[in-house]
Amino acid sequence: MADIQEYNDIKKSIRNGETELVPDAVVTRLLDGESPVKVWREHHGLTQ
Repeated sequence: MADIQEYNDIKKSIRNGETELVPDAVVTRLLDGESPVKVWREHHGLTQ
């Protein structure tokens, strides 16, 4: 039952915008060694 409650809490957190999911493409770029700052800024549409 604890797993179900945790699952429901996570879904609620995502739905309420309290938790941000990171797309696979962003994770892949980070794992490939790209600059985390560059990847994160591009993901969020930020410029320098």
